[in-house]
Amino acid sequence: MHIGLGKETLVEQSGLRVILIRHGETEWARDGRHTGRTDIRLTELGRMQAIVLGDRLRGRTFHRVLSSPLSRAFETCRLAGVAEHAEISEDLMEWDYGAYEGRRTADIREEVPGWFIWRDGVPDGETAFDVGVRADRVIAQALEAGGETVLFAHGHYLRVLTARWLGLPAEDGRLFALAPATSASSVTSGSNASLFAGTTAAISYCPPMYGPSRATWTFERVIPVSEAVTIVQGPRPQGPDLGHDPN
Repeated sequence: MHIGLGKETLVEQSGLRVILIRHGETEWARDGRHTGRTDIRLTELGRMQAIVLGDRLRGRTFHRVLSSPLSRAFETCRLAGVAEHAEISEDLMEWDYGAYEGRRTADIREEVPGWFIWRDGVPDGETAFDVGVRADRVIAQALEAGGETVLFAHGHYLRVLTARWLGLPAEDGRLFALAPATSASSVTSGSNASLFAGTTAAISYCPPMYGPSRATWTFERVIPVSEAVTIVQGPRPQGPDLGHDPN
């Protein structure tokens, strides 16, 4: 699947950059509860995280700023200082967890042993493929905008978008993780697709959507800045879900 655009469209976009920003901490995220469409506000720590994130964005000019309509995402955008020209996109909303909304993975597995959201989905909610369809539309918008696009969204959603950006199936979002108030950048230049922030970890990989490339990416914690660490080392053929915080 080429997200509705020819492969040549992407590889000819030199200098295209998409910055992925997960919202700051919420009470449900802190407690490990699946937070999909419930509109939970940021905690005080989450607000502080967003403000510090703004320090990293200050002075930069963006071609487009897109935010989920959920308050935890848009408040992060506002506190980071880039909400003035932000556009709201329903396609950036978190995974619809259906009947599992507000529940913890451990509690769900007491009823459904071995349940794994990336494989099993949720009753009355979305599958990983469903979320990937929405992510593809956002990627197409970023390609059309050119330059730098900033996306304020949610944990599971941004993991799916990362997989789709690299040409992987949506369910391979399990191979990535993104902590609250974390930023990551994706860049295309020539035939190279990369995702990075802070310290870089390079991985040789050939994304099927984009052709041969050397994909490079890391994810960096923002609060506190002194604790910035690489928490993802790229896709691999098989592996566990790297992110245990449901959002």
